[in-house]
Amino acid sequence: MDSLPLTVVAGYLGAGKTTLINQMLANNDGQRLALLVNDFGEINIDAKLVESQDSDTINLSNGCVCCTLADDFSSALAQIEGMSDRFDRIIVEMSGIGEPDKVVEWVRNSAFILDGIVVLADATTILDWADNRYAGPLICRQLSAADLILLTHTDLVDGETVNEVNEWLTELSAAPVLQGPVSMPMIIGISRTNGDDLEWTHTHLEDHHSASARVSEPISIDHLEKWLARRPKQVIRVKGILRTTTDPCVTTILQVCGTREEITEGHAKHDDGPGLVVAIATIDLDKLDLDHWLAEIGDRQLAHDH
Repeated sequence: MDSLPLTVVAGYLGAGKTTLINQMLANNDGQRLALLVNDFGEINIDAKLVESQDSDTINLSNGCVCCTLADDFSSALAQIEGMSDRFDRIIVEMSGIGEPDKVVEWVRNSAFILDGIVVLADATTILDWADNRYAGPLICRQLSAADLILLTHTDLVDGETVNEVNEWLTELSAAPVLQGPVSMPMIIGISRTNGDDLEWTHTHLEDHHSASARVSEPISIDHLEKWLARRPKQVIRVKGILRTTTDPCVTTILQVCGTREEITEGHAKHDDGPGLVVAIATIDLDKLDLDHWLAEIGDRQLAHDH
């Protein structure tokens, strides 16, 4: 079985992490999520979704599970690893004063694949907090570790303030900045079926384009890396299951979240069927540009407009 992708959700106090976790539970986009959170008491889970609960775990009817990180991060992940066949993805919610880059090395030495650090920034307070002599350095480290930044509470400030915060974030970090609310595929990526295919479900927010390409023949890692280097900056998420010339009998898993690109070895493949790449881009990228980029690596398939 291939390694489970793990996404870290971080951000300073009040940035909106709990709201985002609640959205994931209510709209998991068909993915079975294992959510590791700091405090059950802050998560407002719809009672109709709860199948069972004990002191450390809440099982939901949509296939998701919520576990508390209150006692020990490593033991919570070990618990999830023991039932990894039940899930498609792990989401770890950091505390407001947590430093997400400290999770990276732990994940790299585990059975999971780090599939993005998403850091939330509150548009109403982030600039003031950044000037704070105590909180400022921590906030800048959180944002600098991000692969994707989600700007929240933009409805509470005017357009000039949003632009000012965007400019500051762009100077601080190379990560793409998305303005909330965003649809779940932008945050939790693309689901995979039990086979060597990718599953796609429609969402209702018009904030992105998606398209896919079949990759019929094995490709070289060098070609794959050069293709990724030409990725338009508006392409936020990519998931691929491919064969490479290095070992065509083993699948290669490609996962992209913002600035993070991961190419890892998957499981043994017993047929020569085509691979598939799915990409998600923000709507400011012309659909033809997304199609042309995908055509460089495979045969274009039907695009899905969201």
